[in-house]
Amino acid sequence: MRTLFFIVAMIMTTLPAKAATGVTKGFYGDVQAGWGRINETLKHFKRRNMSGFAFNGNLGYRINRFWGVETGYYHFPDNNFHYGVKGRDNNAIALNLKAIAPFDNGINIIGKIGAAASNHTLSPKVVPGVHKVKGAGSHTENVFLLGLGTSYSLTDHLAIALQGTGLGNAGAVPAKIMATMGFTYTL
Repeated sequence: MRTLFFIVAMIMTTLPAKAATGVTKGFYGDVQAGWGRINETLKHFKRRNMSGFAFNGNLGYRINRFWGVETGYYHFPDNNFHYGVKGRDNNAIALNLKAIAPFDNGINIIGKIGAAASNHTLSPKVVPGVHKVKGAGSHTENVFLLGLGTSYSLTDHLAIALQGTGLGNAGAVPAKIMATMGFTYTL
C-alpha cells in the first residue's frame, strides 16, 4: 500500500501543466481511504496488530486560493495485544484550518492544523490470571491534528489527493496516524 502511495505521488509531480487549476472558493467535500496505525503500548502486553485500513471524510469551505476551514471524521483500525486485549473505537472528529499552496499546473500542496476529539476504547479491564489492563475503558480526549498532502485538479471541480494525517495522544487515548488517497469535489 505504501508503494502505491509513493508511485501516485511521483506521477502527480510529473503531470503537465493544464487549464484545470481548480475552484478557488466555495464549499467542498472529500473522501479518502488508506493505511492507519495506532501508537499504543501496554505494560505486560505485547503488541500484535497496530495498523490496517483507515478512512476519513471532510466537509469544508475554501475561503480563497490559500485558506480553507473544514470539519471531518477520521476512522482508524482496531489494535490488538496478546491475551485478547483490544483497542477499538479509534476515531476522531476534527475542526481544521487548511493552508493551500496552489501552482498553475493544477497541483496544490496542502497543510492542516486543527483540534480533534479523539476516541479510544480498551478492553477487557482485567485478563484473568494475567494482569489488570491499565487505561481500560472508553476515553475521549482533545488532541492536536496535523496533516500534509498534495492534490491534483483533474477538472475545475474534482481533484485527486494524497495526504498524511497525525493525531496526538492525551491521557489514555493513543497517538494515531494515517496515509490516505482519495477525491475532493468543490462546488
